[in-house]
Amino acid sequence: MELCDLLIANQSALNSYFKLEETMNMAGAMLLTNRHEAADRDKLMECNDIIKESEGLLSVYRGFMRIPMVVKMSLNEDPKFYYQTVKVLKEALDIDKFIKSEYSVIAAMLIADTIKPELFKDYIRKTKMIYQKMKDEHSILTSSNDIVFAALLAVSDINVDDLLLEMEESYALLKGRFIFAETQELSHILSLDMGSPGLKVQKFLDLTQLAKQNKMAFGSGTELNSAALLSLLDLDNEEILRLIAEMNVYLKGNKYFRGIHMFQSTRLSLASMLLVKYCKPDDETIDSIIMYSCLTAAIAAAAAAAA
Repeated sequence: MELCDLLIANQSALNSYFKLEETMNMAGAMLLTNRHEAADRDKLMECNDIIKESEGLLSVYRGFMRIPMVVKMSLNEDPKFYYQTVKVLKEALDIDKFIKSEYSVIAAMLIADTIKPELFKDYIRKTKMIYQKMKDEHSILTSSNDIVFAALLAVSDINVDDLLLEMEESYALLKGRFIFAETQELSHILSLDMGSPGLKVQKFLDLTQLAKQNKMAFGSGTELNSAALLSLLDLDNEEILRLIAEMNVYLKGNKYFRGIHMFQSTRLSLASMLLVKYCKPDDETIDSIIMYSCLTAAIAAAAAAAA
C-alpha cells in the first residue's frame, strides 16, 4: 500500500507540473516509485530547463521521452552529466535505421544506470551482439524495442549463449499462443530468471488463464509483460492474484487510475510492477525490467493516442 500511495502521489505531482502529459507522466511516476523517491518539483524543473535549452523542438528528448528523461535526470546528483552520458550512449547504440530513437534512449539509460563509465564500450559491444543474434534468429519478429531488451540482457551479465538458448526454449513453448512479436518479448522476460523454461512458461500461462477466469485479464498487448514478470515470483498464482486484486481496487480509488484516464489492464500492469518491486526490492535486474516495461508500454500508448 505504501508503494501504491507513492505512485499515486508521484502521478498527481507530475500531472500538476507537466500538463496534458498523463501517459508519459505515469511512466515518470513509475520510475520515481521504482526508486522509492517522491517527485521534487525544483529538481524536475531544473532538469526540464536543461532539456529545453539543449535540444531543438524535433529532438527525441523533447518528444515522448521528455518526461522520463527529466525524471531520470532528477534522480542523479549531476543531472546534466547524466543527460550528456545518455546522449553519448544513445548515439553509440544507433546501429539500425529501423530502431526508433526512443528505444535507443531507453537502452542508453539502462547502461548508464548500471554500468561503470570505464566499461561502457564493452557493454555497448555486448548489446549490439545480442541484438544482432536476435535479428539472425528472428529477423521478422525483431523490432525497435528489442534494442532495449538487448541492453537489459547485456547488463544482467548472464552468459549470452545460455541466455539465448533459454529464450529460444521459452519462445518455442509460447509459440502460437500469442501474437508473434509478443511471444518473442515474453520469452525475453522469462529468460532473465535462468532455469526450467517449461515451469516458468506454464506458471505464466496458468496465471493469465486464472486472471481471465477472475475477470482480471491482463490484456493482449504490452500489459502481458507484467504477467510474465509476476511468474518469476516465488508465490503461487492464487496469492499473486489476491494481492493484485487488492492493489487494483486501491489504485482505482484515485481519479487518475480509473475511467477515461486508465483501463483496468493498465492498472493491473502497474499493480504487478509494484508487487514485483515489493517482493524483490534490491534486485537490479528487476528494476531494469520494470523500467523497460513501463517505458515501452507508455511509448506505445502515447504513440497510439497521437496517431
